[in-house]
Amino acid sequence: MTPRTWPNELRRILDTIARLAAAWNEGDEAGYASHFTDDANYIAASGERYRGKAQIRTGYGWLFTTSLRGSRISLEIESVRSWSPVIALVTLRARLETPDDTVDGRHALIRSSLLMFLATGGWRVAALHGTRIADRRCGSRRPPSMWTSIGSP
Repeated sequence: MTPRTWPNELRRILDTIARLAAAWNEGDEAGYASHFTDDANYIAASGERYRGKAQIRTGYGWLFTTSLRGSRISLEIESVRSWSPVIALVTLRARLETPDDTVDGRHALIRSSLLMFLATGGWRVAALHGTRIADRRCGSRRPPSMWTSIGSP
């Protein structure tokens, strides 16, 4: 990717991330899964692993009708790095809010790394790894001793 083309590709990457969040917020498992490659590797903050777009769609189809029904996610981009015209690493912070107490404290903070590839039709997520962030605002999910040893997100 040349310095001249990077701003356009960066906008396309950010647009893909925004559409990913919008699909989640609509509970649209097909729309959510459409932003992943066919052979994507997805490790959720819960530890669940999904292999491929089909498993992501099936898994989130179930979650959007059960424990994540009515949930909302907001994403904050922390960094975007690229080493070639077709590969980017995106790190972000996600705030997950649920309408009831299905998630401790009704919300969770998650840090995710997304390996993205430029494919036909735009940028797609080839790998996602999410990890919960220890944060007091998220309820008592972690013991207080952890809050003093792990910095604020």
